[in-house]
Amino acid sequence: MFQTKVWTARQGIGLNKFSIGGAAPVTLVNVPDQVIIPGDAFSEENMNDLERRIAMACAETYGVKIDKSNSNPESAVEYTDGAAGLTPSSGNGGNFIPGSWSDKYPFNKIRPCLVKNGAVVGYLNPDNYAQFEDGAAADITSGNAGDVMVEIPRFYYKISHNDTHTFVQISSAPLDGFTDKAFRYNGELTDAFYVGAYSGYVDSNNKLRSLSGKTPTGSKTIGAFRTAAHANGDGYEQLNFYKLTALQILYLIRYKSLNSQAALGQGYTGGSAAAQTGATDANGMNYGDTSTTGRVKCNGIEDFFGNIFQWVDGYKSTSNSVKTADGNFNDNATGYEEHPCTVPNNGGYLKDVVGDNELAFTPKTFSGSSSTYYADYGSLYSGFLPAFGGGWATGAYAGAFYLDCCCSASSSYPIIGARLLLCKATKAA
Repeated sequence: MFQTKVWTARQGIGLNKFSIGGAAPVTLVNVPDQVIIPGDAFSEENMNDLERRIAMACAETYGVKIDKSNSNPESAVEYTDGAAGLTPSSGNGGNFIPGSWSDKYPFNKIRPCLVKNGAVVGYLNPDNYAQFEDGAAADITSGNAGDVMVEIPRFYYKISHNDTHTFVQISSAPLDGFTDKAFRYNGELTDAFYVGAYSGYVDSNNKLRSLSGKTPTGSKTIGAFRTAAHANGDGYEQLNFYKLTALQILYLIRYKSLNSQAALGQGYTGGSAAAQTGATDANGMNYGDTSTTGRVKCNGIEDFFGNIFQWVDGYKSTSNSVKTADGNFNDNATGYEEHPCTVPNNGGYLKDVVGDNELAFTPKTFSGSSSTYYADYGSLYSGFLPAFGGGWATGAYAGAFYLDCCCSASSSYPIIGARLLLCKATKAA
């Protein structure tokens, strides 16, 4: 894949001064006799435009189109663009089948790592998180060495729809109509973001952590979890809506099914209490089985759905819109962007979603079931905040598209937790 370079203009004082043989400096001025063809200058603007055009020509682009009238969650999804003819991944009852995606961008660049104080300490063995890539032991339990995170490299995406279909596409380059919103933090574009490999645990220092062998923390408001995330330092947050959208897109492109519990695994959705993290440490980057007390792992993220709900920051509904943000998160959506949409004040199994770059898989209509259309529960009520994924006893309601927007900022339930996020980091060499 072509790696773009950002060109910056040279800056300084007296840049056109030169010395000949150690003599006093002289200033050179460009005074040609005649310019016949001006040509193209090697400017910051021109060089970055060249980088962009090369990247677009070399872009890897994959997509799906979803037939809104087809209730079958699998056959309703058809591969498009570079994905045409490829085969999807499958949890396959605990015997994961990678399909065509192991060597495709961005999946081939998603990596587990240890992150401490906003910097990547080292990358982990994807088949055993308790080891670094070189086989050396990695401390993923105490917290002293950092948090276990998954590096999601930047990609661009486009979500659109017409009367009959919803289209979801990803690309390695910024093509027309594609957005990079999931990779912006307070407006700043980043090369990657880092999402907790595990459901969040709040330690004795009131820091939201991502560690193996911990019982996920619940019974806190979204604001309390936000504070616990910020306690780790600059750039740390809890899962937010735009980042969640990117993770949902990655699931959908890879698994080509709206029914994630069938395509990947049931997830821990038939238990009686939160289960400890780390159950899938040695199960590769993707895992799922048919047991409702088993666990799922999606692109390196354990309990992507199931075990405990995750608060979703940067999203709040109003009577006729949804407000979103890529930073400066708060309970009241102050400073957020407003996106007009129909707010149904209803919930149920999802049949259709809003389907655009801003609101993505926001629930729209609710006449599906646990085995048709999106096969997940969702809701959208005016004036509320969302939780994602499903919990330890939500059964068939859970899944990759479960967004339940019915919680107030003062809500605090044992079954709602959080997932640590680092929006920008210093990478390891």
